Amino acid sequence: MRKGKQRNTLTESFPSTPRFSSPQRLSFRLFPPTPVLVKVNSLWPNPLRVGCMIYVAWLAWILPWSPVRPCVIRPLSQWYPSINMSSSAGIPSSYCEAREKTFEERATIGLVLFLELTMQLRALVLASIVVCSQALDTVQYGAFIATATYSVANQLGFFAENGLNVVYSQVPNSTAAFASILNGEYDILTATVDNALNYRFNQNQNVTVIGQLDQGPDLVLASIPSITSVEQLKGKPIIVDSPVSGYAYLLQDVLSAYGLSLANGDYYFMTVGGTPQRYSALVNQVLPNGTAVYATILTYPFTVEGEALSAEETPNILARISDVIAPVTSSAFTIRQSSLSNKTEAALLTRFMASMHAANRFLLNPKNKACSIQALAKQLGVSQAVASQEYASATNPVSGEISPPLNDFTVNQTGIMNDVAVRNKFGGFTVPSGFNFTEALIPGTGKLIDYSIKNAAVTEYSRHRFHSNCTTPSSRDF
Repeated sequence: MRKGKQRNTLTESFPSTPRFSSPQRLSFRLFPPTPVLVKVNSLWPNPLRVGCMIYVAWLAWILPWSPVRPCVIRPLSQWYPSINMSSSAGIPSSYCEAREKTFEERATIGLVLFLELTMQLRALVLASIVVCSQALDTVQYGAFIATATYSVANQLGFFAENGLNVVYSQVPNSTAAFASILNGEYDILTATVDNALNYRFNQNQNVTVIGQLDQGPDLVLASIPSITSVEQLKGKPIIVDSPVSGYAYLLQDVLSAYGLSLANGDYYFMTVGGTPQRYSALVNQVLPNGTAVYATILTYPFTVEGEALSAEETPNILARISDVIAPVTSSAFTIRQSSLSNKTEAALLTRFMASMHAANRFLLNPKNKACSIQALAKQLGVSQAVASQEYASATNPVSGEISPPLNDFTVNQTGIMNDVAVRNKFGGFTVPSGFNFTEALIPGTGKLIDYSIKNAAVTEYSRHRFHSNCTTPSSRDF
């Protein structure tokens, strides 16, 4: 695991230890006679951050800018004789004598020193904050797309609020994604839960699902403009991430509803890669090697982005997955099983999930619609109009970034059993005959689904209010 700094093992032993505030929550009062006040709402669990905050407070205290307290650092020169404290701070030797002068004289001297030293103080304090803000714990996060929940967490400061530097890596395909989570390149991965089913039950790989993110927002069968019906796909290739990935089985299910069968040779799969690569190929109607492209499965945010293109480029939506089978558990948070027994990794993942949970709750709250749309527009690089449509997709009550009934990342058992049924229908499992999937999908220690980190994250969220950097007053705290 790649991290900037290790967490304090003492705080890891006490899960109820308050979450530390980010540098954004430091407030400074630069008005005499009170010295600079460094306000820390709660303590950070990283000792370096604590040291940084003490350093900031020390700087604020020793720099004498208040006309009422002109000689606050004089005694320090007795403790540090090698340092001329007064001259280093820009204070003349006669400064302390001002205390004996009249009020008007003291006020004049104080005002001059205030203007001079406030600039020095401001630069030093801001520099200290920059140093402290760099002491964030790094999370290596792999995903196929920047989901709406991630976009809100990233753009509105939920990760920084929890002392995290989340490094987002767009995965090229499911094979590479799961290789990276298993070899430690990623700390956590968001991918279709069907992939986890495949790796756990077919390949006996120790991957663990710690929560559900969505139920397939805008998951559609899309084609090039010249293809206007599913029947026209007969005899043509359909590009996919992998012929044994979850979306490939959903495609088979949808196409079978229209009378087309992969087993009968009515169409065939062509492996291209993740959704971004497939979307690009679909819009261009050709692969880089010149091979013609006809159709694929798309999801958020590409379905909406495609609809915003010109008529000559806009893909046709031939079918929506939710019209054929719903609900489905689509994206899920996946980790190495070994991370659960590593206290440092588990603590880091708990903070990541708490930030994502806060962002997801923020996203799904209609009061935060304006701020959420702004976050999506900035993260995706799209217009407000397109971002508004993306928001509608992400908050769809059937297929959005939801985990009903509580929206706490609990896996929808009906949804994941539908995933199992679809894969099983087309021979996607190599498990022994009579394998009990219902029992295998019961959450617990050592099982495919383990809620220990999710539950700890939800508890952290419930104990400590998160603060967004949204400028809308009603959306600041959540």
